[in-house]
Amino acid sequence: MIRRKIIKGDIEKKIATAGIVSTEFCRDVTKIYKPEYIQVDYIRTVLDWVFEYFNEYNKAPERQIQDMFMVEKDEMKPEQAELIETFLSRISKEHEEKETFNHQYAYDQAEKYFRKRSLQLLFERGLGLLIKNKVNEAESSISTYGKVSKMVGNWVDPLDPENVRNFLNKEKTGGFRFPGKLGDLVGDLEKTWLVGFMGPYKRGKSWWLQETAIQALSCKLNVLFISLEMSLDMMYERLYKRIAGYSGKKEKLIFPVFDCMLNQDGTCNKSIRMSETNILIKNSEKGEVLQCFNPKIDYNPCAICRGKEDYKIAVWWTLSNEMNVNKKQIENKIERFTKMYGRRLRLRSFPAYTASLDDIERELDNLEYMEGFVPGMIALDYAEILATVDKQLSERGRIDDNWKRMKGIAGSRYCSFFSAGQSVRSSIKKKNLSQEDTAEEIRKLAHADVWLGINQTETEKKRGEGRIGVIAHRHQYFDTRQVRILQQLEVGIPFLDSEWN
Repeated sequence: MIRRKIIKGDIEKKIATAGIVSTEFCRDVTKIYKPEYIQVDYIRTVLDWVFEYFNEYNKAPERQIQDMFMVEKDEMKPEQAELIETFLSRISKEHEEKETFNHQYAYDQAEKYFRKRSLQLLFERGLGLLIKNKVNEAESSISTYGKVSKMVGNWVDPLDPENVRNFLNKEKTGGFRFPGKLGDLVGDLEKTWLVGFMGPYKRGKSWWLQETAIQALSCKLNVLFISLEMSLDMMYERLYKRIAGYSGKKEKLIFPVFDCMLNQDGTCNKSIRMSETNILIKNSEKGEVLQCFNPKIDYNPCAICRGKEDYKIAVWWTLSNEMNVNKKQIENKIERFTKMYGRRLRLRSFPAYTASLDDIERELDNLEYMEGFVPGMIALDYAEILATVDKQLSERGRIDDNWKRMKGIAGSRYCSFFSAGQSVRSSIKKKNLSQEDTAEEIRKLAHADVWLGINQTETEKKRGEGRIGVIAHRHQYFDTRQVRILQQLEVGIPFLDSEWN
């Protein structure tokens, strides 16, 4: 794969853009910035304004940069004013996305560039002195880089009052969580985390990875979804079904909804009850059992007391509206989705076992250089069918290496990384997954921050139900509790609703 050559203006424009839109970036980079690091004159001028504003108001200038430009414009050379005006007109998108701007990744890129520039300046200065035969001065100039190197070092003092204040006042950005009880179970999913879904074959791991991408997208994160199983057309079909809510079939679909057992067995005597019909029927062997769904039954599910102590979880079904929507309706729904969340999603498809993590990292670099697209969340479907790079590794060694490297990518790019892993064959008929069901390589459990188990019996699958449990969590206490989830995969939705099981 060809990686586009980065010219100095690219990284310097990114540094200026980060300074304009991100207070966190300004706060961190002001400690290591020197004007001589910037080679493009008009970018240096913009950064002078940025840090002048930050030093006075302790925040990034954002849209105020335009006002600063208008004040200075008449005193500038016309060609420089034109360059700055063009540059500022192109960063409106970054300003709109400031809440999810990946400032930590931007800072890392700036730091690396400043270290490179400090070395270049050192070598240029030393070479100039050597040409003039000033050997002693050339040697002493080395100490200058020592000071710069110390200034941009990565060690921090955790007891520095400024570091304490910055941490306590820092707002969490870039993470997301599932809605409802599933979000309560799993908690926030933060940047730099590696998260895995575990389940037997054909249990819905790909659906859950897509759904996680949609949830991240709804929080206005830049999202990459990479498939090693599906063609691009298959990815399109699943995604459009999920966004537009269509099945491609003419008949109506049955959707599961939460109900109350007291409503179903008729023991609820509250006036707010939604139905007067008892839908449990007598069975000589099993006692009372639930009737099969029939839209002609005069029954309404009721969950008015949901969340209260006297609510007893149950499930019933409703018939959807006509699912045979036309192409124009699908386009309109996708357009509305885009207006709400932006064009923050990128898809990439590879045939199974043809792409390695090296290939994927090159693709990430190319996407950043070509489009300026930096992901806040990556979903890879799925890790265990990545190509082998080191032929000397065993199958287990390959899996272990890939999970370690995915964790590294999440950390170095300051994004969350989601993938999936198979459970052992014996788990196919098992009701609840545990750490013991990890297939192939147990060490992958240690590399991920969170492991989620997809639990579903055949009966639950037919009813449009399932259960999600936390198999492992590095950052919070977890137990054996599960949430019951409702789904309708005909329209690409593995997660309609959730409730404590």
